[in-house]
Amino acid sequence: AAAAAAACDVGRSHDDLIESYVTQNDSLQFLRQVVFSLRESKRLHDVYLHIRIDKILQGAISQSFDLYCKSMSGGGGDQEKLVHKTLKQVQMFCAKFGSRFRTPFCWAAIRLADCVAGSTGSTHSLPLFRVDHSKLNEESVLRNLADLRSCIDKPDKLASRFAVIPGASIKANICQFDSPLINCVNSSLVQLKPKIEECEEFAREAQTFVEPDCYSDQPLTEYVNLLYLSSLSLKFDSQKAFAKARNIACCVQLLHDDTCQTNPSRAIYGRAGEPVLTTLYTTTVTHHNTSPDFSDEIKIQLPNHVLPSHHLLFTFYHVSCDQVVKLNSSSKKQASMGMPAGSALETNVGYAWVKLLKRPGLLVDGRVSLPVATTVAPGYLSVVPGTGGRSNSISAAAPDEPAAAAPPPPFKFVEGGKPLFSLKLNVQSSVFPSSNFTANFFHFPIQPAVQHPRPPRTPVAAASSENPPCEKDPATPTATASVNNEFLTHVKALHAVEEAELIRFLPVFFNRIFQLMATTSSDVQINLMRLLIHIVGSLDRIGRSDLVRWYVGYVFTTSPSTPAIHQQVVSSVIALIKFSSGDENFLHNFYHFCWLFFDVTLKSMALSVLKQHKLSVSSSLI
Repeated sequence: AAAAAAACDVGRSHDDLIESYVTQNDSLQFLRQVVFSLRESKRLHDVYLHIRIDKILQGAISQSFDLYCKSMSGGGGDQEKLVHKTLKQVQMFCAKFGSRFRTPFCWAAIRLADCVAGSTGSTHSLPLFRVDHSKLNEESVLRNLADLRSCIDKPDKLASRFAVIPGASIKANICQFDSPLINCVNSSLVQLKPKIEECEEFAREAQTFVEPDCYSDQPLTEYVNLLYLSSLSLKFDSQKAFAKARNIACCVQLLHDDTCQTNPSRAIYGRAGEPVLTTLYTTTVTHHNTSPDFSDEIKIQLPNHVLPSHHLLFTFYHVSCDQVVKLNSSSKKQASMGMPAGSALETNVGYAWVKLLKRPGLLVDGRVSLPVATTVAPGYLSVVPGTGGRSNSISAAAPDEPAAAAPPPPFKFVEGGKPLFSLKLNVQSSVFPSSNFTANFFHFPIQPAVQHPRPPRTPVAAASSENPPCEKDPATPTATASVNNEFLTHVKALHAVEEAELIRFLPVFFNRIFQLMATTSSDVQINLMRLLIHIVGSLDRIGRSDLVRWYVGYVFTTSPSTPAIHQQVVSSVIALIKFSSGDENFLHNFYHFCWLFFDVTLKSMALSVLKQHKLSVSSSLI
């Protein structure tokens, strides 16, 4: 709520917040150290360190690869000429493309079980293999690792299976640490302690993608709000809308409206050598591939308050690899949208977009497939493919969403709106949950219970025009009964939330429950108490009840709006026992876990005495 109130200019305020939050240091552009956290160290034989090296886009990968091989394996004057020829070509394409357009060039890998040997570590020289541009998806990478494992001790088989750059290698020092590193940044590039103020080299923690595990997960205690994009792929082998669509690059932007006039948010983490945060990410390019698999993994810092209009815009370009190109002036339309300047180097070949919000409080996650439009215009978020490019019905804008000025113009989609572009979104956030039930509970606008004064008793016989009977107050709890019933449905649905989700957001769950107990009606309070018993019982069954005691001891507190939670807890406990008098199974669980209510009551009373400065006052006077 505080973030929503402060976000007058959503894009600008988001950029200011991110830039003040993320560590701004030029050394972060050239990180050479990374820290991986392994949940199960016993399975190191299944874990590989995979390294990929990109180079400047230079046409077909086979041509540049052959030049490298000849220059590395040649001798005498011929080798020197080949080196100068290779260097001259690279310089020419660097002057043409800069560092924006790159292509996958080679890769290396090593199994961690073969190299981790104590904290001192060891240095390994890894051979470099040529990248096959037709096998860049995740399945192909895993297949390459399996083949590498089977022939790592067989040089002849290794040479026949992979194209090796002769004489070329990359050195990697791999070691194991049990204590925190000095000058380390987390996955959001926020500096961690211990640290040295003036440091020229940092180590970065890599984000760990693991399946939720209720037996080892811990509550989220640090701010993380990241979105990862991976497994991007485009199927343009059958399209007829564009004459040239072969060397395809995908540019990604985060926008907070579809007016085509706003600047993109500076929230995308740049690649090596680029600014820490940028407004545009350009994927690698595979030469003469009409259905490319983009092997990039893109990381985005999400806003605290995501609006219904927040979305990702994907712009596709055909990149010309001709050595002689005449540059043209920038396109006004692309410049107004914050896109790169158009020229003969790049030709636009389509757009795709996806909203960040699936529903209020819940982000889009997992695999999505999107249609590709040939152009964009203001209001494109309301366009539905297959309806002539127009929305069937343009709904009213949400209170915090900019209203569309007019219905969008007709749109043309490639191949009639088929989902030609697909990608995987992975949300790693301590702000947004992954469950529908959790999102409903956190974002439902519950009305606080209003205590109405009881009117004075008036005998029925004495009622007259001068003393009419008291009319019913329209603001009584009866007027909000439907709202409470809907909220009770969301409370009861939380009984189906998995234990791993409960653990991740445990402090937030408990804070909201105790806050609502102090401000809601009695029927809501009883159901919240039953929910508390269910959560504590679920954690006790998997041996994690220590997390509840950790919450009471280190997290639970009172606020000025809810100063006397202990009074509500005691009254709710009495009401709950009366309400559940016939439910022996529930009463058994209640009496088994009622220590939670005693601990919360004691701490709430102690905090109340402390905040009222009555700690030294006699207990008989409190």
